[in-house]
Amino acid sequence: MAVQAVYTPDPVEAYLQHLQGLGRAEGTLRQYRITLSVVARHLDGCGLLGASAVEYKRVLSMSSWAAGLGPSTKQSQGGRLVSFLEWAASEQLVDAGTAEPLREYLRRIKPPKKRRPPILSMAEVAELERRMWERNRLPARDVAILWVMAGAGGRITETLQLHLDDLDFKAGTVRFWHDTKGGTDRTVPMLPVVRQALRGWLKVRVSPTHQVFPSQYARAMRSIRGYAHMLDLVARQEPSLQWPICSLHGERSCEPGRSPGQCPRARVRVHPHTLRHTFATEARRSGALSLAALRDILGHANIATTDIYDNDEVDVERFRRRFGRGRS
Repeated sequence: MAVQAVYTPDPVEAYLQHLQGLGRAEGTLRQYRITLSVVARHLDGCGLLGASAVEYKRVLSMSSWAAGLGPSTKQSQGGRLVSFLEWAASEQLVDAGTAEPLREYLRRIKPPKKRRPPILSMAEVAELERRMWERNRLPARDVAILWVMAGAGGRITETLQLHLDDLDFKAGTVRFWHDTKGGTDRTVPMLPVVRQALRGWLKVRVSPTHQVFPSQYARAMRSIRGYAHMLDLVARQEPSLQWPICSLHGERSCEPGRSPGQCPRARVRVHPHTLRHTFATEARRSGALSLAALRDILGHANIATTDIYDNDEVDVERFRRRFGRGRS
């Protein structure tokens, strides 16, 4: 039976403050909040602190919500709940060991076979850039963001939070340390194509702030969804950037009588993170970076995460040709 306790302030908010104190990024806190909110809705009214150990396991294994989760998603969602319960136990809000049945269930989930993430060719990235110059209101800004992700491996959150003093044109580096995943601080090489795009944007940028990519309100451009939506609109103008098959069901048709290409769930295959995958894949294929070096540049805590980009094909000149264009 769970320990009955009255906890003020709200335990979820207190836990998020605890994570914030550990340096967790805002995006991470947002994911924890969403997970705990969904779990609470499926606990039949007993609340996050009033459920039994078996109930927590049931939510992740048998609820209608869990039925729609893949193995990796279920492990990540369950991991957040386990972390919350361990914190709650340390605060004597639930019994010690409450998370054990759930942790054991998560251990038994068979991990999915690792698949290479979707990437673009350099020709497709160049096509995205061309179309941005044709249709966007601030093409220089959008192109610079594009190449920081595709040419420096930045996540969209940390790219939009870059400050002017994070760019060192003399040393040829970009520093990511604002709103990074896990609170990491990393400095990566500024390739010529990234340098050219950033200089092009800074020449026309008009803002009193220290943000590289300010919004129209003179604050940091925070709209991740806005940039993702813009990429989606741009990509829809180019047939080669459409998924040939459904990204959810693979080669299978989603509905009887439909071919995979007619799947109503088919989407454009461009997302901000696709650009980061493109950079990492090209870096490994070229042999320009070792797996350990790539892990450091991408800011991965575990090299197993970086392992999906490993490839036996090595072609250093290919990397130099594809990322070396532009003026230094």
